[in-house]
Amino acid sequence: MSNLYNQLAAVYEAMYKSFISYADEFELYKSLVEPHLTKKTIVEIGCGTGNLANYFNDAGYDYTGLDVSTQMLQIAQLKAPNCNFLEADMRQFSLKQAVNCIIITARTISYLITNDDVNNALETINKNLLPNGILCFDFIDANKYISQLAANNKPIHKATSMGITYVRKGHWQNRFTHGLDFYWTANYYKQNNNELKLLGTDEAMVRAFTKNEIENWLAINGFECLKFIERATYAFPTFVVVAKKR
Repeated sequence: MSNLYNQLAAVYEAMYKSFISYADEFELYKSLVEPHLTKKTIVEIGCGTGNLANYFNDAGYDYTGLDVSTQMLQIAQLKAPNCNFLEADMRQFSLKQAVNCIIITARTISYLITNDDVNNALETINKNLLPNGILCFDFIDANKYISQLAANNKPIHKATSMGITYVRKGHWQNRFTHGLDFYWTANYYKQNNNELKLLGTDEAMVRAFTKNEIENWLAINGFECLKFIERATYAFPTFVVVAKKR
């Protein structure tokens, strides 16, 4: 698992609150899934430090956050004490009761590198959804991202939180071992004037998908695609997909 979600969980918490408006993130997912729901039971896969949890809870959802990182969930539970959290792998989990909606946020599907990973995750999600349940998630658009990677494979991101400036110096390398996958390394720093103090390093394998690939994987695992939305983000060209369990 990426160090960013373990030893660097506190750095993740600080930086991503600057990168992302979680109020806007919540409104997007709410607008996409709520018209299809008869009951507001929802699981967020890749909930991380729980930045969306209180939004869903305050909107009357029976919310559960699911993540594989103990450290991230510890932060999430402190921030959202009235919400449920489950430490589990998206490729194999079992809820006590099936739900109406599952969302996968923060492009978490990108960590499903092999075809078996993708298939196992979608098969598991299907089993944990009620009939006509809704699945919604975002993914890196491979068609656009490959061009972006060719233009700049060493991105630098800065973020300021609580008066501290953090800097991330990344490096992407093509792999293409299981699909359109990439190897990511990054150094995280705290900036003091013009000096950078290294806080830690991170590495991960990440997979991008074409829209057609996602359509096929969803069909194989018993889902009907309802909508695709192109979405710009701070780092990646992205699609958001809404699908219904057949």
